[in-house]
Amino acid sequence: MNMDPARQQRNGRGTAGVIARPPLLFLAALVLGLAFDRLLPRPFAVPGTGLVRWMTGGFLILAGLAMAAAGIRNFSRAATPVRTNRPTSVLVTTGIHRWTRNPIYIGMFLVYGGIGTAAGSPWILILTLPLAFTIRHGVVAREEAYLERRFSDTYRDYKGHVRRWLPLWAAFLSLFMVLCMIVFLAGSGCTWTGFGFNVSSPEMSRLQEALGLRAGMVVADVGAGKGQLTLALAASVGPDGRVFSTEIDPERLSALRKKVAEAKLGNATVVEAKASESGLPEGCCDAVVLRRVYHHLSDPAATNASLFRALRPGGLLAVIDFPPPPLFGRGSLRRPGAASGR
Repeated sequence: MNMDPARQQRNGRGTAGVIARPPLLFLAALVLGLAFDRLLPRPFAVPGTGLVRWMTGGFLILAGLAMAAAGIRNFSRAATPVRTNRPTSVLVTTGIHRWTRNPIYIGMFLVYGGIGTAAGSPWILILTLPLAFTIRHGVVAREEAYLERRFSDTYRDYKGHVRRWLPLWAAFLSLFMVLCMIVFLAGSGCTWTGFGFNVSSPEMSRLQEALGLRAGMVVADVGAGKGQLTLALAASVGPDGRVFSTEIDPERLSALRKKVAEAKLGNATVVEAKASESGLPEGCCDAVVLRRVYHHLSDPAATNASLFRALRPGGLLAVIDFPPPPLFGRGSLRRPGAASGR
C-alpha cells in the first residue's frame, strides 16, 4: 500500500520519483547518438578542424566536470545524498547553489556537448534537445515538486531567488567564451590532422579496396604529414610501383625525407607542394589520396585542377575527410571542367 507524501517525509523515505537516474539518461543519449552516426546519414557536419573540435570539446568537458564537482562537493559537505533515488535530508543553498539550482545537471550537459563536439557527432548534438526535454520534465520538475513538499516555504523562497539553470549574464558569457575559442582556433591556421595513420587499422583494408591497390601502381599521398600513409602505400605498390609524398611545410618535408631514407624506400619520392599546386607531374598517378587534408586547402578549385592533371586517364582521386559544413561555399569545391580521370 502506498504511503502519502507527508508520511513518507516523516519516515525519511520520500524521493523525487524521477523517471531514471540522470547519468543513465545522458549515457543512453551518447550511445544512441553514436549508433545513429553509424547507421543513419549525417544531417550535417560538425564544423572545424580536428584540433578546433577537440579543443572546444575539451574546454566544455573540463568546465562541465568542474561545475558538477562543485555541486557534488556541496552535497557531500551538507551530508545529503546526491543520488536521486534517496531522500534529501538538507536543502543545499550555498556555494555554487547560490547561482543555480542545478549545477550538476548543467555540468552533465556541458560534458555531453563536449563529447559530441570532440567526436564530431551531429547526432549526439541533435539528441541534446530531447535529452534536455527529458531532464527538464522527467527529472527536474519532479525534484522541484518533491523539494517543495519536503521543505515547503524554505524551498519556495530559495526557488524565487535562484534560477533553475544559469543567470542570463553567465549563460551569455559562457557562450561568448566558447565562440571566441572557436573563432581563434579556426583562424589561427591549425594544421593538426588527427592521430596519424595506422596501417593495421580497418581503414587500410578499405583504402586498398577502394583504390584497387596492386603491385606496380603509381600513387600520390597529398599532404602526407608524418608519412605513415606514405610508408603503407609504398609497401602496397611494391618495388615496381611508386609513391609521391607531398607536403607544403618545410619542416614536415625534411621529416618526410628523413623517414623515407630511414625506411630505405626506393619507390617513394618526396615532393614539395604549393598552396594551390600539388607539385605532382602531369599524368603521373593511377590514384591520388588526400587524408584529412582537403579541409585545409586555401584554394580548392586550383588544387582540384592540379590533382586531376596528375591523374592518368581512368585514375582515381580519393578524399578522406568530413563534408563541408552547411553554410560553406560549395561552389569552390566543384570539379574543374577540364579535368580528366574519374
